[in-house]
Amino acid sequence: MILKLDHWEWTILVMTITLGLVIEMLNTAVESVVDLVSTEWRMSAKTAKDVSAGAMLVYAMGSLIVAAILFIPKILWLYT
Repeated sequence: MILKLDHWEWTILVMTITLGLVIEMLNTAVESVVDLVSTEWRMSAKTAKDVSAGAMLVYAMGSLIVAAILFIPKILWLYT
């Protein structure tokens, strides 16, 4: 492997990916339940969907930071 991640780096990477998948599944579940319960448009339904989607967005931005911490030093090392 080119970047040679340590065991703890692999653990963090796998946990980050897994948690992202879990949050996306929860987001989908919230949206499905809101659609099931509320057939007409309601502000509270919109808020629930927006907040669950926002949770995934915040997590995605955090996972970019994790990726930068893990990979930027390794990539810079390749070019020095």
